[in-house]
Amino acid sequence: MQQCHWGQTRKRFTRNGLWSALQTHLQGVDWATLAMMPEIDIHAQPSFLSRLHEGNTIACVWKQGITMAVNTLRWYKGPSSSGGVGMISVSRAGSTEDFVIAAGFCEALGALDVAMGRDHGVPAEIVMTLFHGENHESLARKYTSDEAMMFLARWEGAPAGCIALAPFETDAMEIHKFYVDPAFRGRGIGNVLMRRVFEEAKKSGRPTMLVNTAAYLKSALSLYEAFGFTHCPPFHTVPAEISHTEVFMSRLL
Repeated sequence: MQQCHWGQTRKRFTRNGLWSALQTHLQGVDWATLAMMPEIDIHAQPSFLSRLHEGNTIACVWKQGITMAVNTLRWYKGPSSSGGVGMISVSRAGSTEDFVIAAGFCEALGALDVAMGRDHGVPAEIVMTLFHGENHESLARKYTSDEAMMFLARWEGAPAGCIALAPFETDAMEIHKFYVDPAFRGRGIGNVLMRRVFEEAKKSGRPTMLVNTAAYLKSALSLYEAFGFTHCPPFHTVPAEISHTEVFMSRLL
């Protein structure tokens, strides 16, 4: 039987009581963060969690000094035909419509970057020139090669987020354009998008994954750290005006 630990207290939940008990004890927990956490070794018996899909994300939760090991599974509807889990699907962008949707997400990402950077003295014009401002045509040109690609996530068919992957020099792949629509956050979409680009990056045969983000994009930083990224020396040259907020990270594939 699955066990959960609260300090010195060990509670065993019956099958019927597990989900309601978790909901009660985890009110206020950031489920988006949980879904991003790396897996740990907790074994759930299929018969015990028969309405939940065994093998989805397992997370450790640190909340108010209480350490718990909990299964952060959602109610499972079955695997998606386009590479997702349950209600989430992920597919490679290919059509004009796909890249129009992706451009909308990239525009929202740019607006978020500018708004949050403003409080840290980051000039909006530099951020937009270096990292944003692309339209659907330029995205399509950039991310339709054998190794450079863009993916869209959908929640029950509705566009929910995007991520892109492209080669960096000869020995690395770099993550770009990672964004989840606020209306769909907290559902594990970022986790699924990250796993998809890792799958594709491994196919490239390149040994390293890279990402360049900003210190004020704290949710993104937490996600990258959860996926094993660590800080590394800069691999892009950036203007001095934004160097104080730029974060460079890498990990081996």
